[in-house]
Amino acid sequence: MKANLFKIILTFLIVPINYCSAQKEDIHRVNEEQKIYELSFIWKELSYNFANMDNCPGLDMDSLYRAYLPIVQKTKNDFDYFLAINRFLAHFNNGHVLCNFPEYVWHHVNYPLLKTKHDKGSIYIDNIGYHYSNDVRIDDQILSINGISALDYFNQYAIPYIPVSNEEVKIDFSMFGSHFDMQSYSLKKDKTKLKLKVFTAKGIKKVTIPYDIDVYPSPKDTAKQHQKHYIDQSCKIEGNVFVVDTANKFTYISLTECNDDFFDFFWQKYDTILKYENLIVDVSHNNGGDGNAVVNVLCCLIDNDSIYTYSEKTRKNIALHKAWATTKILYYEDKDVPDFYKTEYYPYYYHTAFEDIKYGEGAKFANIASDSQRFKGNIYVITGLATASATEYFTVMLTQNKKVKFLGKKTVGALGQPLVVNLPSGMRVFINTTKTYDFNGNDISSGFTPDYIYDFSSFYKTENPNELLQKFIEVIKSIK
Repeated sequence: MKANLFKIILTFLIVPINYCSAQKEDIHRVNEEQKIYELSFIWKELSYNFANMDNCPGLDMDSLYRAYLPIVQKTKNDFDYFLAINRFLAHFNNGHVLCNFPEYVWHHVNYPLLKTKHDKGSIYIDNIGYHYSNDVRIDDQILSINGISALDYFNQYAIPYIPVSNEEVKIDFSMFGSHFDMQSYSLKKDKTKLKLKVFTAKGIKKVTIPYDIDVYPSPKDTAKQHQKHYIDQSCKIEGNVFVVDTANKFTYISLTECNDDFFDFFWQKYDTILKYENLIVDVSHNNGGDGNAVVNVLCCLIDNDSIYTYSEKTRKNIALHKAWATTKILYYEDKDVPDFYKTEYYPYYYHTAFEDIKYGEGAKFANIASDSQRFKGNIYVITGLATASATEYFTVMLTQNKKVKFLGKKTVGALGQPLVVNLPSGMRVFINTTKTYDFNGNDISSGFTPDYIYDFSSFYKTENPNELLQKFIEVIKSIK
């Protein structure tokens, strides 16, 4: 049955956040003039290429640029400068508008040994160093951080750095220990500490957490780092997982990254999957990766000879049309202007002109999986607040299979192809260039909403994959 499936190359990209090791170097490389130049370059590229201003209500790009000129000029070191750029980009509320810091800065920053979680306006300990376990435990509520109420602390110091439009994702990604928090919470090596006031079973406790964990520990630091491990992992089930429930005729597969393992792991289990009526595909913890890696799995899970791609649009800039608009808007103050003129030319002045991408609505490619290789049963896709980019592409593409139901939380909102901008400082900036639509024509650039909203976060605390599957089956049976 396992004939080779040849990979189809598509241009879908996730933004990888990959901080590689490098020699320790000075953290004062970028001078004031270069900071102004780089901010200006980013602003220029955003002005011409960013496609999602409708997800930024009330934001004026030019006013924001002017406000950040003195901010970046006054930054004290490179790390503070990159933080300022990161915060500037977060105003655009898009998971594909962000920056990667240069490698060298990570050798000058530390990180606190603390993981937190948010639930209904309150902040709780999700994990902490074992040597604090006599004072506080997992699930204890944090009342304040450095004298500020815990929620206000995150609203002030973290959420402004999170580059997504989904408000629930913003607070989730702002937590200590999330994959986005490092850029807002890592600090230049000094004696800064987090002073926590925690509500515990034994009353209110005060705990001080130092910033003593190197983001990139040197070899001599390795032993010290390993001694400062967490109490326990709050998510017990990690990595790709596969489990079967014969009695209920269900298989469950969790795919945690869009790379070669995405298809390889799926294909190893696929003969078994084909024997069952129901398949649960869990991508709730998958941040994305390479869009090409998911195509073969899509071919197996979409029972059509042709697979359609969803529609995308990109910004259209015609200088002459913008110039014609300026004569009416600026000289005639928008008076007595024919409607056709406003329809045809004004969008180029207001940056709202878009065009369909050539592989947009109606585009398709042949399904390379034979009829016998396609799954015919019911599919349940689990999405979460971490489902992003290439995984969102995978999720949206599956909506053309009418036997698929989606459960979980709204996804990140990192669909679309980012423009990659490399700057002299070594910073790499990503700018989203497309608006994305589902197969019903709905704009999903800010995230994909599943059919059934459900918080599955507590499910993953079990160590037993079979128990996890049973929990999912209970929910699925309740919605049938």
